[in-house]
Amino acid sequence: MVKVSIIIPFYNVENYIKQCLESVLAQTLKDIEIILINDASNDKSREIVQSYLNSDNRIKILDINERKGQGYARNRGIEIAKGQYIGFVDSDDFIENNMFEKLYNTAINDDTDITMCLVKEFDDINDRYIENEYYSLSILERFQDKVFNSEDTKNEILDINIALWNKIYKREFLLNTGEKFPEGFIYEDLPFFFGTYLCAKKVNIIWKTLYYYRVNRKNSTMKQFNNKILDRIPMISLTYEKLKKVPYLKDMMPKIQGWIINDLFHRYILLKENYHKEFFFSMKKVFQGLEIQNNDYWYWKTVYHFNGYLLVINNSFEEFTQKIFNKYLDIHEIENRLRSEIT
Repeated sequence: MVKVSIIIPFYNVENYIKQCLESVLAQTLKDIEIILINDASNDKSREIVQSYLNSDNRIKILDINERKGQGYARNRGIEIAKGQYIGFVDSDDFIENNMFEKLYNTAINDDTDITMCLVKEFDDINDRYIENEYYSLSILERFQDKVFNSEDTKNEILDINIALWNKIYKREFLLNTGEKFPEGFIYEDLPFFFGTYLCAKKVNIIWKTLYYYRVNRKNSTMKQFNNKILDRIPMISLTYEKLKKVPYLKDMMPKIQGWIINDLFHRYILLKENYHKEFFFSMKKVFQGLEIQNNDYWYWKTVYHFNGYLLVINNSFEEFTQKIFNKYLDIHEIENRLRSEIT
C-alpha cells in the first residue's frame, strides 16, 4: 500500500535536483511513491533523474514535451497518485529524512485532511539557514497539540503559510474538494491553499522543522519572469471569490479587502515600469470589484496602501503616475532634509 505520493515537478534544476531527490529517497517512511514531472527541461535535470530510475521502483517519471508550468505538472501528478496522502516537494528544496513518516503518522492518528510542518529557509548563495516567522507558523501557536479547522483560525487565516510543500493532504479529501491548480500561472498555490484549507474539517501541525525552502538562488522563477507578477491579479481575484463564499468570514471582509489592497499595491511597486500600465488597469478592476462603500471606516486607516487604493480608483493611469511620482518626491525631500539636519 502506498502511504504517501510525493509529487515533484522539475524544470532546469540540474544543480539542485540530486540533493532534492536523495532527501526524498532517504525517507524513513518506505511505502511512498515519487512522481517526478519533467516540465520540458532542457538542461541535464532529466538525465540526472533517469540515473535514479532503475535503482528504485518507487520512482515514476512523467515527461511533458512543452513547458506548461507547475500548476499543470502538479495536476497531472495528482491524477496518477495512488497514495493515501499526497505531498509536494519543490525540485530545488530538500527535506529531513523523517518528514513524511512524521506527517503521515500524525495525519493517521488524528484522521486529518491536512497536516503541516515547520519550514526553514536556506540561503543558497550565503549557505546559511534562516528562521522566518511566516514559515514557523508562530501565528498558530495556540493550536499546539490540537486539531483545528479554518473557522477556528479565521482571525489568522490571511497570515498562514500558504505553501503546499510543508503539508500533506488526504487524497480522498483532495479529490472530493475537486480543487485543481490553476494552469499557466505562477502564484497558483494561493487559490489552491484556500480552496483546500477552507474545506478541511481537521487540520494539525507538527511543530518541527522538516522542510528546507531554498531562497536567493540564481535563475529563480521570479527573477526570470518579472512580468509574471501580473499573474498575481487573477490568482488573488480567484482567491477572493473563494473567501467571499464562506459565511463565517463575512465579518472579516474589510480585513480581506485590506489584504488584497496591500498585496496588489506592493506588487505594483515591485514591478518593472514597462508593466505598470497593464497592471494598473487590472488592479483597478479588482479594486472596483471590492465595492468598498465607506471610505471613512476607521479600519482603512490601518491599511498601509489604502491611499494608494483611492488614487487607483479615482484617477486615470497618467494622473495616478504623476501623483505617485510627486508623493515619492515629497518623501525623498523629507529624507534629504532630515539627513542635512543630522549632519
